[in-house]
Amino acid sequence: MTAETADLIERLTKATWPDRELDCLIWAAINDHDVRYDSNGSVVAIPRPRPTKEFRIGFIDHGMVERNFYTAGYPSSATPTYTASLDAALTLVPEGLYWLVSEGRTRETEPLGGAQVFRPSYLVKPLAEAEHESAVIALVIVALKARAALA
Repeated sequence: MTAETADLIERLTKATWPDRELDCLIWAAINDHDVRYDSNGSVVAIPRPRPTKEFRIGFIDHGMVERNFYTAGYPSSATPTYTASLDAALTLVPEGLYWLVSEGRTRETEPLGGAQVFRPSYLVKPLAEAEHESAVIALVIVALKARAALA
C-alpha cells in the first residue's frame, strides 16, 4: 500500500460525514495524479508522469468557524461523491470482485456500517474489510484497501 493510499484511508477513517475534499483526493489518487496544497488555499492536481499541465481541483477557505473545501473547475466539479453515494463508492471496487456492505450493530460500541470485498474464487476470507459509522465510507475504505492489495 502506498503512503498516499494509507493517508487517504486514515483520513476516511476519521471522517464524520461526506467530504468533497476527500472525494477529490480519491479521484486524484485513482487517476494517477499527485496533489499539492498551495499557500493561497488552492488544491492542485498534477498528472503523472511530469511534465504535464497541472490544474486546480479545489480551494480551501479556513473560515471564521471551520475549514471549508470548495471544488473548482474540471474535473472536480464532475468528481463523483464517493463519500456520500453508494453508487459512486461502488465504482471504486475493482472489476471482477464481489462486495458486501451493510448497516447494523450487534453491540452498542461498534460502528454502524461495514463492508467487505472478496475474490470470486475465495468467498470465505475477504480480500479487504472495513467498518465505519457510514456504510458508504466503509465501502470507500474497503475499495481502496482492495485496490492496494491487488497492486
